[in-house]
Amino acid sequence: MMMLIVLGALFLAWVLIQVARYAKIRSWHQAEGLIIHSSTEVLKQPEVFVMIEKVKPVVEYTYEVNNQKYTGSTISIEDRTLKVNSESKTFPWPDFTLNQKCTVYINPANPSDTVLVNKILPYRISHYAALTITGVLLMLIGIGLRYV
Repeated sequence: MMMLIVLGALFLAWVLIQVARYAKIRSWHQAEGLIIHSSTEVLKQPEVFVMIEKVKPVVEYTYEVNNQKYTGSTISIEDRTLKVNSESKTFPWPDFTLNQKCTVYINPANPSDTVLVNKILPYRISHYAALTITGVLLMLIGIGLRYV
């Protein structure tokens, strides 16, 4: 019973931490950048009894802060989740074309800390919603079992 409440609270805390990270990034400074490298990387990932090919974006961009040039490669604070099956016809990340201008979001406390996407990607919203619902349900079940 208590374990369900704690587990539910952990789910909710994790979602709140992630959403808070995105909220913080939304206040970062913006600068114009330029895509200097854009490709995809194919990764083989084990799933149950087979190896699945996943594709993830690889991007490098330049930007300037206080007349100093920087290079970045972080797309989102959730870069590790930017992978889809190689058979996918669409990708959940924005199009990054070589020599394309882009908006770079820059951490004011550390100009080398940047991202190109400062909001939750649409395909991740359902992930956070599912974790939130699961956390609430676990807590409600745990509380309900205490009174049975």
